[in-house]
Formats: sequence, C-alpha cells, structure tokens
Amino acid sequence: MREQLRHLVELASHPQVVIEVVPFTAGVHPGLQGAFTILEFASAEDDDVLHLESPRDMRVTRDLQEAVVTYRETFEQLRELSLRPEGTAVLLNRLAEEL
Repeated sequence: MREQLRHLVELASHPQVVIEVVPFTAGVHPGLQGAFTILEFASAEDDDVLHLESPRDMRVTRDLQEAVVTYRETFEQLRELSLRPEGTAVLLNRLAEEL
C-alpha cells in the first residue's frame, strides 16, 4: 500500500491530474450517495454524459442535463470539503511513511 500511495502522489504532480481527498472529519457529505462521473466534451454540440454507480446498478445518461447540473454542484461541494490538492499530497505522504 505504501507504494500505491507514493504512486498517487507522483501522479498528482502531473499538470493534468488532480487528486483531492475528502477526510472522514467532513462527516456525512453528498459523495456518500455513490460514485459518479461527468464526461465533458470539447464540442458544445455534444451533451455532457452522467455515469452513476450504486451497489445495485449502473446508469449512463445524456438525456437528463438537469441531473448533470445537480451532480456538478455535488462535485463542487466535495471539492470544498476536500483537503485540496496540497493537503491531499501531505496526507498521502504521511500515510505512506506510517506504513
């Protein structure tokens, strides 16, 4: 696990990669509802795609753009709760050293 944590820190040093951890101290937050991914496309003609995962199923949609907006807001809430990239790197390095 130590090497995995160090690898994450290394990946986060690349300009196109951002890793942010939401700590347990954040308490109950919107990210606990399940994993989601928003795929955005460069062309304005292409709608964003929302991919939802839960323990029971998976759903992919482009038809519910209002849902994409809701999940984009959820993502921003999670970023506000996160340790930000700098704090995340500190945490991951500390955890790697403790193992």
